[in-house]
Amino acid sequence: MQIGLVVLYILFVPIGLWLLTEVLWQHGAPFRYRVLAFVGFIGVAVGVGIKNPVVVGIGVFCFAVGQFLTTRYVRKAYHHGWTVSGRRPKGRRAKAR
Repeated sequence: MQIGLVVLYILFVPIGLWLLTEVLWQHGAPFRYRVLAFVGFIGVAVGVGIKNPVVVGIGVFCFAVGQFLTTRYVRKAYHHGWTVSGRRPKGRRAKAR
């Protein structure tokens, strides 16, 4: 096995764990978008594992769309998302004029 693939497989673990924690605990975006990004990442990992470029491509597309939508909602300060803890942040303060 090539060294590059070993490093890639090793890096899949912390990135996957990071995305899983984002899916479960981050409240800044709708749950469905966070899950889409996570499923896309799993698709990339599986596609690389089975050496299927179509699965990798679908995974990359799903990951990119999920991360884009998640980032968009986080920047707009969306605070109605679902989290494991069940706690949501309090409303935003009014901006001073």
